[in-house]
Amino acid sequence: GERLAPELAAAIARALVLAGEGEALTHLVRAAQGDTGALAVASIDALASIGDPSVAPILVRVSQAPLGAPGVKLTAVAALLRLGGAEYEPLVREYLAAPSPPLRIQAHAALAAVFPDDSRLAAPLADPEAPLALRLQALGHLAARSPDAPLIGAIVAAPDEQPQLRLAAAAALAGATSPAAVAALAAPLAPPEPDLEQPPPVLRRRCAQALGALARGDGPAAEEARARLATIAMDSDQPAEHRHWAAEALLAC
Repeated sequence: GERLAPELAAAIARALVLAGEGEALTHLVRAAQGDTGALAVASIDALASIGDPSVAPILVRVSQAPLGAPGVKLTAVAALLRLGGAEYEPLVREYLAAPSPPLRIQAHAALAAVFPDDSRLAAPLADPEAPLALRLQALGHLAARSPDAPLIGAIVAAPDEQPQLRLAAAAALAGATSPAAVAALAAPLAPPEPDLEQPPPVLRRRCAQALGALARGDGPAAEEARARLATIAMDSDQPAEHRHWAAEALLAC
């Protein structure tokens, strides 16, 4: 007959297990151990979502299989973290610095799902040699947990940082609550100086948009953002686009 997509096959088996069908659990366990592709990953995820700690020894075997696919092994580690937490945390350590960027990203996501306050999750953000995708992931996690973290503003200000990261950092500051975040966003919008290169236009525009988002909020950051935007809008030394962006943001408040 027609072969089901791995995710659908695993979802059906999971539903049957939750309905009390023991044979379906056997099927999931077999698929988790005997397949090296998408079906194994889907089956492992299904086992983790069922929440039965009795499958942990099986997942440990999958995670340590000498010839297992790295992605499948790491999926098993992630499932173990969900089932047992700190007991299985040592298994994820080697993947946090894996040479493969996809594995590092997957490992950090697995750690974040169980230990969202782990300091290692923000480490790639301060490492210019880390893959951009991993740094963006770390930025998103940090911004969600600590939107006023000084490191986010420092990335916006760093001219040698990757442009995509600076843009993402500026956007992240739209969720901040401190006047310091307003200062970090306003700095790229300072009037140009003859001997200094201006930040890229797209970054300056993103900073103005983030200031506008803050200005539409409440509290000290909102008040400071409105004051900064008003100053920019009235400053004859500012480029026309800066004054326009600031006025546009103020009219939206």
